[in-house]
Amino acid sequence: MATWHIDELKDALQTQEYEFLCVLDGDDYRITGSWSLTKNDVELILDFEGWDEGGLYELNRSFGCKLRGVDEKGLYLPKHKPKPSKPNALKQWESELREFLEILETYVNSKLH
Repeated sequence: MATWHIDELKDALQTQEYEFLCVLDGDDYRITGSWSLTKNDVELILDFEGWDEGGLYELNRSFGCKLRGVDEKGLYLPKHKPKPSKPNALKQWESELREFLEILETYVNSKLH
């Protein structure tokens, strides 16, 4: 199972000083599980999605995540880590991760004012 994308997201969130509160169960439909986080006393939930005709995936096999209650672009979680020999794919992943972190920061900042 590919967990590299979950690990990189978690590392990026910790670098941005998000605190992990807990992992929540999914909804038995589309959400495989969720992370409950906090930053600057603002709580937020990231929902992970992943399913096919066989049912829900485990959280670490999710193909995307998004901030609950916000209609912004989510983060696509590719199955395979981009290889160094494919620098454009690696740059795209890094760019999309940065954009997603900016969405989270905008959300947190909007709740502080």
